[in-house]
Amino acid sequence: MTVFRTLTVAGVVAALAMAVLPGVAAAKGPQAASAGATFVPVAAKRVLDPKTVGAEKYLWIDLNKVVPANATAVVLDVTATNATADTTVRATPTPIGNGGGASNLNLGPGETRTNLVTIALGRSQFQGEVYLTNHAGSVDLTADLAGYYVDDNSGSRYTAISPQRVQKAVSGTTSVDLSNVLPSTAKAVTFNLTGANPTAATAVTAWPHGTPQPQGANLSLLPGETRANLVTVAVGADRVVDLNTAANVDLAVDVEGYYATDRGDAYFTLSPLRVNSTTVANDSTVDLSPWLPTTAKAVVHNVTATSTDATAITAYAAGGALPTAANVSLAAGKTAANQTVTPLSDLKLALHTDGRADVATDIAGYFGTAASPCAGQCLYAFGRNDFGQLGDGTATTYRTRGVGQVAGLTAVKQITGDYEAGYVLREDGTVWAIGHTGKTNGYSTQPVPIRGLSDVVSVDAGNGEGLAVKADGTVWHWGDSLIATQVAGLSDVTQVSAGSNLALRRDGTVWWWFGDYAPSQLTMPGRITSVASSGLTRFVVRDDGTVWSWGSNYSGELGIGTDATYVDQPTQVVGLTGVTKVVAARAQATYAIKADGTVWAWGSSWLSGQVTPSNGPYRYSSPRQVPSLSHVTDVVAGYYYALALTADGTVWAWGSLVSAEALKTPDMRPEETPTKVPGLDGLHVASIAAGGYQGYIVANG
Repeated sequence: MTVFRTLTVAGVVAALAMAVLPGVAAAKGPQAASAGATFVPVAAKRVLDPKTVGAEKYLWIDLNKVVPANATAVVLDVTATNATADTTVRATPTPIGNGGGASNLNLGPGETRTNLVTIALGRSQFQGEVYLTNHAGSVDLTADLAGYYVDDNSGSRYTAISPQRVQKAVSGTTSVDLSNVLPSTAKAVTFNLTGANPTAATAVTAWPHGTPQPQGANLSLLPGETRANLVTVAVGADRVVDLNTAANVDLAVDVEGYYATDRGDAYFTLSPLRVNSTTVANDSTVDLSPWLPTTAKAVVHNVTATSTDATAITAYAAGGALPTAANVSLAAGKTAANQTVTPLSDLKLALHTDGRADVATDIAGYFGTAASPCAGQCLYAFGRNDFGQLGDGTATTYRTRGVGQVAGLTAVKQITGDYEAGYVLREDGTVWAIGHTGKTNGYSTQPVPIRGLSDVVSVDAGNGEGLAVKADGTVWHWGDSLIATQVAGLSDVTQVSAGSNLALRRDGTVWWWFGDYAPSQLTMPGRITSVASSGLTRFVVRDDGTVWSWGSNYSGELGIGTDATYVDQPTQVVGLTGVTKVVAARAQATYAIKADGTVWAWGSSWLSGQVTPSNGPYRYSSPRQVPSLSHVTDVVAGYYYALALTADGTVWAWGSLVSAEALKTPDMRPEETPTKVPGLDGLHVASIAAGGYQGYIVANG
């Protein structure tokens, strides 16, 4: 069913509870890393009849009755026509607030354009859905399904080949025999279809020989123009594809790869992301190493180009031979887009043009092999994976996962969780990032090094940024790049808290800084042994085991026994002594571990580890012991949830029934009181960390 909606913000998922779901077997141990998806071609099927959509509105395509439940992505031919303004059309797995970001189609008033779109399917409340958002004016959209990817081995894998050209002048229907190019096991073919010199406005349709011609089109052409589109189409046993056009047109078919059952690489789905936007003059190289793992062999991406002069854009493996066929053909002053599957060399691709053009690259996924599993002290992750923060080589919006290994990292010493990322300290003193770092960066679905760091002894995550302490006591920062820079004016530092830029020096003094301003010493109530912060809320532990706090107090998170919303001087947390560590949560709650192994909480009652009565209270302004927990060695807090590690290696979790997204995995759900995290059998847990909607565990398998 296809439904038209106005653009809205997605609602909150219905409340769940963190126990083993009915009918779902509890995980015995960590899930294996994804081996990738395989492709299932279909006879072209209309999934969106022509519908008009206005500016910053979307059309919703429900594919739940068309593809199986384990489908991770779909391949669509999307056609846009009757545009009233220059606009872009963007495909996403969930509703978005702006259609002007990474785009799939570009067209002007009165134009008709078709493009192949590979897009991840939505999850959770967006299960099996795709959204097409129009940026400006109004436009009529149509979509036809060419196939889908499934998270198992029931489909076919992709093999890239050197482009092989078949060229024909066509009017009406013609057959293209690909039996000398494709193996007998091929189930589908991917080729670049270029049309030139059409005698009238026309559309070109491709389909398997011997089957009925489908409704949709693969390429739309205006009189006299040259344009290319990528085509993925099923092939029959004869490996022949039929082409039809109503006008006379010169067609070139450049076969770039095929899907077969006995060979090839799996597909790994990413959420749509613009990774490059630059001016290309002759040649340019795009480095995809921040977003793709070293196991990636080819990338699926949309190339959008604009030029004042007529030219063409060709994408190919960096350092390789320039192919004959161009991927994007540009008329003077026009913008055009085409999806391409480009082989990679050292995770780099090259862009070539004979003139000059502004080119954007939007990645949708990649073909490759799964990363090798880790042995020894390894990193495990669970929860949401919108930005690749689980480090399994994929990124899918609103798709959660139980505990699974982050492949490609060994000798893990420490992990700290950012809102949409994790920062990993290895035993060799290097620091690695997974997920979305900074506020302007893209994301990485695999661990990538933060440059400029060595000899690091500890790390801490803030909100889109991180801090590292080196063995020499200096402090280093990274944010909107993966390059660390030293924080001037700090030395002999033993601990940092990135939530509010606090540094603890060896002499027990506490220092604070903001941006590029020089650090200044804060007046403290005595010698300090530990610091913690989250936004505007700050804490210190004194050498006598007392906790002191200042800053924001809207939910009682300062623990000072008053309803004051802000306190500007360090004030003692009431009734709490013998504290070894304090933890500031991301959502108005605080936790402390005492030397006797008990955990205490204050602030939002929903995060206190206790059941909140229906009539309140909804905040605690002084500490309360978290029930049923003892012998606790560590506590961490994410967005509306917390984790605790006990001396026997058990990991416990609790949080908001509605908002603890990290705990809404296929094998668990949130509860307000501590419950064991499943999927850890066979692991010797060493440490834990919490991000926004994801959790991390360091353990020996």
